[in-house]
Amino acid sequence: FYANMRMINIIQDENLGSDDEVIEMLAKLLKNGSNKEYRDQLHYRIAGIYASRGELDMTIEHLQESITSSRSNPTQKGLSFKELGEVYLLKENYSAAAIFYDSAASIIPQEYLNYDAIELRAEAVSEVAELAETIATTDSLLLLSTMTEKDLELYLAELEAKKKVEGKK
Repeated sequence: FYANMRMINIIQDENLGSDDEVIEMLAKLLKNGSNKEYRDQLHYRIAGIYASRGELDMTIEHLQESITSSRSNPTQKGLSFKELGEVYLLKENYSAAAIFYDSAASIIPQEYLNYDAIELRAEAVSEVAELAETIATTDSLLLLSTMTEKDLELYLAELEAKKKVEGKK
């Protein structure tokens, strides 16, 4: 495993192969049953490549795989949660980002070199998420306050019908 990872590092550092070729090499390592304990690291690496290309959906998919396959490496699991937080910040989904950052701060060992920065970022993202929720609520209330009584009744009827449909699911 480590020899293969060193080779992949060299390929990436020296630009000896494309991102797709590196992803293919990492995918082969994933398929190798003897690398089962390293699946979290492999998915994390693949996610990093997709993130660098701006392919956020694939980044999310591999970070989630990294988290679910992580069994005995809390630092790796925490870093995957942290990176998911970053992706959701890019997507401006602040509540999801806050959840993932909170998970990262609670899982990564406090002895980790950048733990304080992660914990500080988790607190800041949580505050941003709360503010975004307040803004969304205020915007909704302002919109409702500008509606006529007839439009408001229609909106509330549609909302109630939607809740009934969701309740049946």
